Amino acid sequence: MNKNFKVKKQKFFLFSQIPLFFAKHTRSMIALLCLLLFLSIAGIYGFLSEGKASSDVLDYVTGDFDTRVGLDFLKEYFNVAGDAMFSVAGANQDLELAEHIDNITQIGGVEQLIWYNTLDAFDSIGLLLSLFTDITIDTSEFKSFLKQPIDDSNSIYLVLILHEYSPSSSEAFELLKSIELELSPRVVSFAGMTATAVNVMNDTLNELPMYMLIAALAVLLVFTLSSRSLTETLVLLVVIFVSVALNIGVNYLLPEVSVVGVATSALFQLGISLSFFSIILNYYREKRIISKTPFDAIKLTIADKWPAIFASCTISTVAVFALSFMSISIGFEIAFSLVRGLLTSAFVTLILSPSLLILLDKLTTKTQFKHPIKLKPPATKFSFKISLAILTITAIIGALSFIGQKRMHFSYFKMYENTTQLSHEGMGAAQLSNQLIVAMPVIPKTNLSHANYISEIKQVDGVEHVLGAFSAIDIDPSLLIKLIPIMPDNIMKFFSNVDGVWYTMTTVVLDGDVNNPNFINTYAKINEITNKYFNQAYKFGVLSGVYDMSTITTYDFNLISLIVFIFIALSLTVIFKSPLKGLLISLILQISIYSSLSLYTLLFKNINFLVYLLSTVIHIPVFLSQTLTIFAGYNKNVNNKIKNSIKFTSQNAFRDVWRSALAFASGCIGVEIFANNLIVKNLTALLALGSLTIALLITLTMPTILVILNKPATLADLKEPDDSDPYLLEGTEYADLIDE
Repeated sequence: MNKNFKVKKQKFFLFSQIPLFFAKHTRSMIALLCLLLFLSIAGIYGFLSEGKASSDVLDYVTGDFDTRVGLDFLKEYFNVAGDAMFSVAGANQDLELAEHIDNITQIGGVEQLIWYNTLDAFDSIGLLLSLFTDITIDTSEFKSFLKQPIDDSNSIYLVLILHEYSPSSSEAFELLKSIELELSPRVVSFAGMTATAVNVMNDTLNELPMYMLIAALAVLLVFTLSSRSLTETLVLLVVIFVSVALNIGVNYLLPEVSVVGVATSALFQLGISLSFFSIILNYYREKRIISKTPFDAIKLTIADKWPAIFASCTISTVAVFALSFMSISIGFEIAFSLVRGLLTSAFVTLILSPSLLILLDKLTTKTQFKHPIKLKPPATKFSFKISLAILTITAIIGALSFIGQKRMHFSYFKMYENTTQLSHEGMGAAQLSNQLIVAMPVIPKTNLSHANYISEIKQVDGVEHVLGAFSAIDIDPSLLIKLIPIMPDNIMKFFSNVDGVWYTMTTVVLDGDVNNPNFINTYAKINEITNKYFNQAYKFGVLSGVYDMSTITTYDFNLISLIVFIFIALSLTVIFKSPLKGLLISLILQISIYSSLSLYTLLFKNINFLVYLLSTVIHIPVFLSQTLTIFAGYNKNVNNKIKNSIKFTSQNAFRDVWRSALAFASGCIGVEIFANNLIVKNLTALLALGSLTIALLITLTMPTILVILNKPATLADLKEPDDSDPYLLEGTEYADLIDE
């Protein structure tokens, strides 16, 4: 150790002896690492093989939403919980296809199936009625929709199936496999909620390893360029891999996990691990210069940085659970996944990285770059006037960003970009995706008729077809009820007696993408007309889900943002013993969120509503860990009488903050480029923008807050004294030594 430096007794924070134990007993650490990897891989295998992931967002819609009420009604009285619609090509008179479709009706779980040949039963009833009455049945609209010509001899057949399984259940997935197997080798294009759930599940889980590999390579490149040794980057990659694997493996212990939560948590962990590791590595480098052994440097690092990381983890854990206040239950599900990811990354980073840095200390020295790239901050003098100006500009940007993010357009259940070139089967499936099922009483309100109802619905913008019993037959509802008991079984399934009231189902086919904001007005109009004609009707489909989510998205965002703001402001007030400091830092966090959303609005058209809601919390751990580290470092520099404490603190923070931010942003951009799932693309784009926005605001505003308040921040009240460490620098030459 340099003789010019004095030392004093070091204090250790609560639980900080745990990483010190493993740093001292490296064999124990290696054994723990191997055990964690084994358990993680076993857990991941069990999680994937037993199908514990859920990919249907509508499963989490609870309460009095139209979609939930409709789902519950159809499940109870029609035994319908999901759909499995598809299109397939065949000859104009295809007896083989008809045989296959008949076989599909016998597959377990299939409750109702409508296709072109189903209309023969309606035609038979119409023929019978025509013998005794003047009632006629016209199925031409049905037929033109369910059978669409390709050429003179071939057509595309659209098949509508309603089944008893939840769309994201393993039984529903097996149903689609059975249908595909039955129709093989014909090309089948699926649509509907079950098909979407299958695609999201398969694509997300299959592509997640690729996402993480792309992110890891990007991080490897950027982090290596700003590191002093390749060994440091390898340690980071090990930490990230173990953290993500352990968190995914833990999912095996849970009954069901949202696949959206799994993917989000993995990306979330990437940013947390980068931030925490950068904090530890930067300080370890400094202390290694003045320490006799790498273990001494780690002791100083843990003692100094553990309080800030522990405090940021504690506050972030509670803040992330603000997602539980979302109006749909997936909020708690995702919050739980994110918190597990946060705690797992913190645990692995603080346990594993110190031990690996000690073990690889000599290798780090041998693999040092001769001319490493240094991130140097601009030569800024944070005077009071400049600091006040920076905060004023930040406040103006915050106000403009708050207004800007209000102009965002949302997508809801759109998981993939529109494909311009589709096969005939694909175009047929696209039509099947845009449907709304309405269960209504057979007898409408007094003096109103189904014929007029259907006529009004068809006049609504965006409605292409209305398909149901009363769209094919103009008959007195009371007479139809008398005929129901003698109808063929495949027709009777479209009716159900609910407490003495007969209900039937009508399908409203829409023209266009139901995620388009214009269709929210379409649903509202359909709802208005339906309520006009019937005392009680139940709606179910992607469009009803879009409408339900549109009513809560902005409200939930504002509610979660307010909860997060108040909680973090109060928490930081307690830590810093300064209400003003807590309020300012919490405001800057909100400004960073609004700024990243506004930038996203300028660069992209739409954002998934879940990603929009997640933006309220996904940046919190990184922001707090960096901020608390800056304030704690400033306090230490002041206490150690280092000259120009604010300048030195900001310079040190600049390297730390921007190294992790650039590495994380590059990883997210890499994933965004190659991802297919729109939720993943939206999330990674927002995370990249957010990380850079936070880095900019932290490096500009935190020093200015220190200047304006002119009072050292402290985390001393969170520490517990310990006399075991003989090394702690106290002198004025330290800053010069680090610069060298």
